[in-house]
Amino acid sequence: MTTFIYKALDSNGKKLKSTINADSTKQATSLLRDKGLIPIDVKIYYASDKNFLGNLFSTNNHLKLKDLSAISRQLAVLIKARVPLTDVLATLIEQLDKAAHKEILTNIRNLVLEGQSLAHAMGNYPKSFPKIYVATIASGEKSGNLGEVLTKLADFTEAEYYNRQKTQQALIYPAIMTIFSIAIVSFLLVYVVPKLVAVFKQTNQILPLATRILLQLSYYLQHFGLYFLLLLLLGLIIFRKMLQKDSFRYSYHTFLLKIPALKLVLRISNIASFSRAFSIMVAASVPVVEAMVSANKLLTLLPISRALQLAVEQVRSGRALSLALKESAQFDPIAISLIAAGESSGELANMLERAANNEERNLNLFLDKALRLFEPILIMTMGLVVLFIVLAILLPIFSLDQLAG
Repeated sequence: MTTFIYKALDSNGKKLKSTINADSTKQATSLLRDKGLIPIDVKIYYASDKNFLGNLFSTNNHLKLKDLSAISRQLAVLIKARVPLTDVLATLIEQLDKAAHKEILTNIRNLVLEGQSLAHAMGNYPKSFPKIYVATIASGEKSGNLGEVLTKLADFTEAEYYNRQKTQQALIYPAIMTIFSIAIVSFLLVYVVPKLVAVFKQTNQILPLATRILLQLSYYLQHFGLYFLLLLLLGLIIFRKMLQKDSFRYSYHTFLLKIPALKLVLRISNIASFSRAFSIMVAASVPVVEAMVSANKLLTLLPISRALQLAVEQVRSGRALSLALKESAQFDPIAISLIAAGESSGELANMLERAANNEERNLNLFLDKALRLFEPILIMTMGLVVLFIVLAILLPIFSLDQLAG
């Protein structure tokens, strides 16, 4: 059964607001009338209707990319087998483990039973089903090719999930190394160095420059370290607030795209997602301009998004897609060649998919090389820091030996 939120009047004309369980909106209305209430508004209770604290502490009230990928694959297989959509959704609901996910699919099934399309029902859950996903489902329903569209969406979500997982796993080791190294150096400066160097102060000798620098660093870290952390936290909060403004976010993204190595990673990942989503929508018979607009919503960097928005306007005015994308300066020559070949041969969707595969392959190769270089560079950097600390401690000892000699 599904939970419904209702507003109704009792026999005294008092307005009531509560919830009721029923199989459909019609049954919920009938149950309210049986209770002597006059229904004013009855609607399905969605996971997003939870109170603020519920949303704040709940982390599983929407589908993650991994869940969406699995559901898309199961939907595709069952729909291709010509199983009725409501039965497909019922089967999926039985297989889900998380209550919040069951609630989402149950509500979607009830909306479908009431006559709504699958895309429209999924549109009630924007956190679980992105706009481009819903738009592609809608195109598949219109063309009667929903099974094939879902297969491509499953491939797309699986590729996105795999790329994210691979990037996260690749960054775990360097991140742990960096945090551990900073923690060790901080411990040495705060607790170890002051006790060791304090001995040299009693000799009244002129300490070497390296030792004096180390002492100053240790002093500031001991007395102002907490304030520095608080200031850093405040700065991060302000920075996140500023990122909500388009002008600041555009300037920040422009700055990121000026950093050579980072520019390559960000550009390739954005263009790969755009190309794959674009290819899925074109394969689902979505008009090219509409597909470009929807795929553009996946882009996370404003400069790239705006460059491709200009390309959309050019295509809308009648210019060839490959020429418009070439002028945007966001696609590499191989991708432009593939897209041009797809336009001339009528296989644009396949060529866009190949372009996406090429971009993802380039990204994976670059990340592998970058991580192989990063590890020895990090080790060498931390080695130099430790060497500096050791020398700063040992130099006064050498000076004492010379004085004693």
